[in-house]
Amino acid sequence: MKPQSIGPTDSAYPDLALEWSSNNGSVPPPYRRSTEVVIDAKGRGRVSRLLGYDRTDAAQRYAIEFTTSAAVMHAVAAAMDSLGVFTTRWRERPEAPVGGSTTAVKISRGEITVRLPIHAIEAQCAAVAAIIAALRELIPAETQAFVTTWEAARGEPD
Repeated sequence: MKPQSIGPTDSAYPDLALEWSSNNGSVPPPYRRSTEVVIDAKGRGRVSRLLGYDRTDAAQRYAIEFTTSAAVMHAVAAAMDSLGVFTTRWRERPEAPVGGSTTAVKISRGEITVRLPIHAIEAQCAAVAAIIAALRELIPAETQAFVTTWEAARGEPD
């Protein structure tokens, strides 16, 4: 069963929500970076970023809330349909690589929830990358600018 998209001229939000988290693997604390993004079906979202592993150190983390417009949510919902998010049988590689960064993505439309494979089979890697790129469009430019400025102020660890 293919989910139905609401046309981009509708003022209502499409019933699309997502969660994704990423990190750069198991590395020493000064080099650790992790990010979480949550966006609900009304376009309300939050980006959280943590440097290191200590969630109690306020200087090493932030959380910023934002709202994505219905038009952008519709465009991304249409992209999810065209990329086959809800119709593809997603598969993990039989042997996951050891170490390295990971990105976990959960996308929901109504009662249907899909978890993209963290280590997709080779034939699905490009589709997973395209989906993640489309989902990044849900984060408003002002929020992305804040993220970039915050990161730049911290620089690279020595």
